[in-house]
Amino acid sequence: MFGVWRLNEAECQFSSAVPPVSVTRSYQPVAGELTRISETRLIAGGRSIVVEYAAGYEGREYPIFVKEGDVSAPTKSEETVSFRRIDRYTVSGVFRDHGNTHSSFKRVVSKDGQKLYVTITRMDSTGGEIRSLLVYDRLIT
Repeated sequence: MFGVWRLNEAECQFSSAVPPVSVTRSYQPVAGELTRISETRLIAGGRSIVVEYAAGYEGREYPIFVKEGDVSAPTKSEETVSFRRIDRYTVSGVFRDHGNTHSSFKRVVSKDGQKLYVTITRMDSTGGEIRSLLVYDRLIT
């Protein structure tokens, strides 16, 4: 999973909102068996949003940091993320806002290591399930 991945919009399945113009994700190992995830979203108008966090795989909650536009320092968001490793290729997790779960995800790396699939599930305001499949292609191995 370590390396850089670019969203392949043609292979994605979005159930609601229009996706960002471009998304690139980076996964890097850091001290203490953590993984640093950095996602850069280029959205309409040329603005960028960078979402970053470092997390382990034991189910503990980790803070998420967001940087918008030309701001030099990221801001700690109210959201957290937690991961659990299912197997060598699969990780599940949840995103929480003020301690309340708002979405869950499953991340799967293909056996050949060239595709990354992220299925995100959340509830809409009526209690209906919204599911999106994000597909990424490996850029750097």
